[in-house]
Amino acid sequence: NLRQFMREGLKRVEVRNRDKLILEILIELRKKSYDFLEVQEAKIDVLNLLAEDNVESGWILQTPEMICFHTWFDDKLKEDSYTVNYSKKHIYKSANVT
Repeated sequence: NLRQFMREGLKRVEVRNRDKLILEILIELRKKSYDFLEVQEAKIDVLNLLAEDNVESGWILQTPEMICFHTWFDDKLKEDSYTVNYSKKHIYKSANVT
């Protein structure tokens, strides 16, 4: 399973803290039958970390995370379709983005 892969399969690969936080949210979503509101209430601290502008948990545009997870989650809460937004508001500001 995904949790085991993150724990054992990536021992020699550096995984960003943001990826671990996203995994935590995804596992919680599965446990809560994809009830986004319930997960938001249970994991609001993790979601707030994902929205912060810092190197450990901030979204960096040119990474394997093709969409900004925390904005996608917010759109799901509102029952909106995901709107791609590459504004500087959502991108970690110290990242070398070209």
